Amino acid sequence: MASDEKRDLVKAIAPTLKAHGFKKNDATWHRTSDGFIQTFNVQGSQWSRSFYLNLGIYIVALGEETNPPEYRCHIRNRLGDVAADCTRYNQLLDLETSIPSDERFKELNGIIESKAIPWLEEFSDDRRVIDWISGEQAHGLPILMCVFEYYGVPQKTKKQNNPCEATGDNAQS
Repeated sequence: MASDEKRDLVKAIAPTLKAHGFKKNDATWHRTSDGFIQTFNVQGSQWSRSFYLNLGIYIVALGEETNPPEYRCHIRNRLGDVAADCTRYNQLLDLETSIPSDERFKELNGIIESKAIPWLEEFSDDRRVIDWISGEQAHGLPILMCVFEYYGVPQKTKKQNNPCEATGDNAQS
């Protein structure tokens, strides 16, 4: 069962995501955009009173899910990886840090508006995905190998056996 703190966080950010056309299911929101499903997820830390805000892009042509969980998205990132001020962002999501709730939630909603929504929109475009996976920049969480194959982009990392397993130096199970 979700903690009261997680429920409060989910409730506080729900209006922002709803205003952008996302539909909520538990602590995950989805929005469809021209062959892509944009996913936003709240994840609690198992070790502390901290949270993670996860972003995912599911490429409809590569699967049959209509409401994929974030961890099954083809392209994933954590909002903290795109936030302008990572120190403040981490403080806002660490509920052991003393910040008034109204201030905490107002700032988090601002980060969602200014960073999460634009990131999800930017990577819901074939050309942008190709440019991103072709480039040298860090990709955040692992990109599934099938994304490289689908777009015909050679990987710059070691190839793995399963064509839809995560790839990259930061692959997580």
